[in-house]
Amino acid sequence: METYFVADTHFDHESVLRHCQRPWDTVEEMNEGLIENWNKLVNRKDLVYILGDFAWKDHRKFIQALKGKKVLIKGNHDKMPQVSYEQFTEVLPLKDLKIDKKIVVLCHYPMFSWRNSCHGSWHAFGHVHNSPFKHPFLGINVGVDVQNFTPVSWPDLKKQFEAKADTLTNFDHHDTNPSQRAKMLLADILDEFRKDEISLQRDRIQEIYNLLQNY
Repeated sequence: METYFVADTHFDHESVLRHCQRPWDTVEEMNEGLIENWNKLVNRKDLVYILGDFAWKDHRKFIQALKGKKVLIKGNHDKMPQVSYEQFTEVLPLKDLKIDKKIVVLCHYPMFSWRNSCHGSWHAFGHVHNSPFKHPFLGINVGVDVQNFTPVSWPDLKKQFEAKADTLTNFDHHDTNPSQRAKMLLADILDEFRKDEISLQRDRIQEIYNLLQNY
């Protein structure tokens, strides 16, 4: 059994084609392409963690069209009838996953602090799509818009985390250079505000501002 991670599929959500510049002309083509990519990788007995924003409507249709057992980590667009929630193996707001002796904290939203984050645990998230946001710590965006429109297998995700860890020597919140961290966070905000549509949520902007006050 393989384990996969994915976020922000947004099945049947027509506006996401334009907002994220997805490589399809119609929402029907997008649905078919995402399903095909998923089912080429995932087998019936595999486990897929969906980190939010699964579908805009017709949730049961897409759940049934996709292979694998599915765990939904709820996102801001995951409003559906109870009968649709019951099609998932689990539905959670957040999950602390232990895999290969690593803690991986799963949440739809990118976080700046999570369980054991000061001791090298990892964080997988979605929500930000293909915005310029780059997580400054050991967080990886598993959204389809930055992962070739496919779920990411655990071995591939592990390689991404290990590569990022190599660039963050002696990762520790207390050892982080404050001026460099402030510059990185400010760059994220500026990148977002230069866009025609601001993708950062108000609470995230407030969170970054609060962090910068400590510097």
